[in-house]
Amino acid sequence: MVRPHPAVWRAIHGIVLVYMIILVSLLVVPPRLGIQAVHMLFPELHGGPQAVLTNIIDVEPASHDSLLSFDHLQCGLTVGHVIRSMSSIWFAAHVVGYWAKMCIFRDWHMCWTYSFAFEFAELGLVWLVPEFQECWWDSLLMDVFGANFIGMCLGRLTLYHLECRAYVWNLHDPENSPKHGRQLGRKFKRVMLQFTPYSWSRYDWPLDASHWSLTLWLIELALLTQCFVLEINSFFLIHAFALRPSHIFSPVRQLVLALHGAQAVPEWYEYIKGHTRRIGHNVWLLSCVTVLESIVCLRYGKATHPFFTHRTAPPRGDFIAWVIQAAFFSVTLLWLALYLALYKARPLVDLPLWLKGLSYEAVEDDNTKYK
Repeated sequence: MVRPHPAVWRAIHGIVLVYMIILVSLLVVPPRLGIQAVHMLFPELHGGPQAVLTNIIDVEPASHDSLLSFDHLQCGLTVGHVIRSMSSIWFAAHVVGYWAKMCIFRDWHMCWTYSFAFEFAELGLVWLVPEFQECWWDSLLMDVFGANFIGMCLGRLTLYHLECRAYVWNLHDPENSPKHGRQLGRKFKRVMLQFTPYSWSRYDWPLDASHWSLTLWLIELALLTQCFVLEINSFFLIHAFALRPSHIFSPVRQLVLALHGAQAVPEWYEYIKGHTRRIGHNVWLLSCVTVLESIVCLRYGKATHPFFTHRTAPPRGDFIAWVIQAAFFSVTLLWLALYLALYKARPLVDLPLWLKGLSYEAVEDDNTKYK
C-alpha cells in the first residue's frame, strides 16, 4: 500500500509489532506485576480486582449476580428508548465499524455472516461479559438490521464510488494528473488525492459450490474467525484490566488493528485466489497478536475477575446452545465436504485421494483410461 505514503503503513506495522512485544511482556511477568504496570500507565485505574465491575458498568451493580438478572435493563420498545439507543455512541460505533468492514472485506456475504455470528456470540457470552446484555429489539433491530446494515450500505456506496473511478496518474495529462500545474487549487487537489487509493479492485470471494472450494471456504472462515476473536478480545481486555469501554485504549486499539487489517486482508485474498503461494507478513503478525491477546485475556482475566467460579459457571441453556451450534457446524462441514467432493468437483483429478474411492464416477473414469 502506497497511499498516503508507504511510511505511514510501515509505522502502523511497527506499532502493532510493539503491541505484540508488550503482550509477550505481560505473559512473562506474573499477573500481579503486569496489572501494576498497567495501572502505572493509566493511574485512573485503581481498586484492584474488586473494582472490575464498577469500572466497566455504569450502573455500578453490587455483584455479578445482579448483572445476570437483567433487572437493570428497560426492554420496553418505546419511541424514547429507540431514540436514546440511536443517539448513543455505540450506535455510531456500529455504523463506522461495519462501514470499515465492508470497505475491507468488500463482500455482502462476509459482512452479514460476521454480523449475525457476533450477535449470537453476545447472547452466548453474556454470562461472562455482562456488558453484552441487550434487549431483544436492541440486538436484532438496532444492531443487525439497524446500525450494522446502515454501515454496510454506506460501505457499499463507498466501494461503488471507488470501483467506478478511473485511476490514471499521467504526468502529461492535465485533466487526470493532480501533479500538473502550479496553481494553488491543483496543489490542494494533489494533497487531498494523496489520501485516496492509488488503485482499486473488487474482491470475488469463492463462495459457490460449482467447483472444489472447500479449502478456500475454510481459509475464509479462518479469516472471519480471526477478526471475530480480535473484536471479542476488546471486551475481554476491558474486563481483565478493569478498563471502561470509553477508555482511550479501546478506540486506539480498534483503529490501529483496523488499519493493519486493511493490509492483512488483501494478503489473505491474494493467497486464497492463488496469486501467491505464501501468506504475507501482515497476516502472520495479526495472527500472533490474536493468539497472544487471547492468552493474556485468559491469564489476567482469571487473576482479576471473579468469573469461572461455581457461582458464575455458564448457564445450562447457553452451554447446550453452544454444543448444538458446534454439532450443527461439524455436521454441515462434513456434508459440505462430501457434497463438493463427490458431486460438484470437476474435474475428478482435483478430488482428495481418500475421496476418490468413494466416487463411482472416478472408478469408471479410471477403468476407461486404462482400456
